[in-house]
Amino acid sequence: MVVLVTAYKNNDVVMSRIYTYLLPIIERYREKVFPLLNENDTRENFERYVREFPKVAFHGHGFTYALAGYRNQIILDPKNIHLLKGKDVLATACLTAYYLGELAMKKGAKSYIGYIDELIIPLDPDVPPERDRVFALFAPFLFYPLILQLEGYNPEEIYLYTTEFGKRYAYELIKTRDPVKRDVGYIILYNISIVYQVGVKRPNLLPLLYGGVITMLALLV
Repeated sequence: MVVLVTAYKNNDVVMSRIYTYLLPIIERYREKVFPLLNENDTRENFERYVREFPKVAFHGHGFTYALAGYRNQIILDPKNIHLLKGKDVLATACLTAYYLGELAMKKGAKSYIGYIDELIIPLDPDVPPERDRVFALFAPFLFYPLILQLEGYNPEEIYLYTTEFGKRYAYELIKTRDPVKRDVGYIILYNISIVYQVGVKRPNLLPLLYGGVITMLALLV
């Protein structure tokens, strides 16, 4: 089953890294991906092609009411949200699960997994994306949901496996004596707390995650 994947590079330290690390995934799963990248990641193209695909994976800057594409053009907002009817949606973007995802579900989307707050993306702005060790540590968590989607897992599995993997991976980083790895581990734990499968009630993970961090720190002292 083919996934419509959007992403753009821009002159933007965050999106340049997301784009750089996304390309090998697209190449690896090229038979399962229909990419709308860079200048093709526009509202016009999204509206033209989205009807053909049962799954969508957005990568871009997000807001409570919209999701951006190339050169920060708005490609998804309440005016065209109905196009997600019947689709499984994965949004690697800040804030969109808070309102836009709720609206998508009301308009008939099958599922919507995104973030209800602002993602914290650890990176080193002083090096090129391909040499950014900090982002490289974070990338396995960030792209794990997309890989699960491309492998054919259902939304419930994507959410649960992402949180399980994220916690395990974060604790592995925190256990090290490397301050960079430990910082990335803490950031992953925060980002796990804001992953949200819209329409599915779950307990608040934040106290549980931070409780685990406190336990881990006690073991390290």
